[in-house]
Amino acid sequence: MKKTFILIILLIGAIFITGCESERKESNTSGSVEVINARKKSYLNTVSAYIDSVRVKVNEGTKLRLYETETLFLIPVTCAKLESGGTSPFSNKWQYAYVGVQFAADLYSYYAVTLDGAGYGINMLPYSKIYKNDSNDVINPEDLTNISELIDNYKISENKSINYTELSNEFKNMIDSSNIKVKSVVFISSESCSYQK
Repeated sequence: MKKTFILIILLIGAIFITGCESERKESNTSGSVEVINARKKSYLNTVSAYIDSVRVKVNEGTKLRLYETETLFLIPVTCAKLESGGTSPFSNKWQYAYVGVQFAADLYSYYAVTLDGAGYGINMLPYSKIYKNDSNDVINPEDLTNISELIDNYKISENKSINYTELSNEFKNMIDSSNIKVKSVVFISSESCSYQK
């Protein structure tokens, strides 16, 4: 009788512990999603700050004179100075991070294309969407178009116009998916942070 009683108490204890463990795992999973979404929003805030900094430089018109139409200028975030922060909340290193600028009809449009060291990024997202701060706009590593190799290939052409037809299909698809109509792309040199034509 005593052994049966002890066995029943052990079974009840095991069931209780299993139930608590299951509840804890469920709680941690939802907490992780909340933390990731908060980081994604912080990611968008950082990118938005970079775009604002580039907008100031473009509007000053001193070093960045971007008046060519049908051209997408890609400016590295190293050209933008922020008072604080500036890194991804997932990684303190950018694999690449560019602010895209397009001039048309006396107006500038701004975009971002980024990839951080943890694999999170943005595929040529317009500023209007970044400003809305929707965590779904930061793409998880498995869904991101990684253009690191493409950028390395184009770096030899910094500050020179690259015809749209010469771009790789992945790069063209990324530009087209954002409804950006261009005939050429210019990667601004991170060393000079200037473009004057």
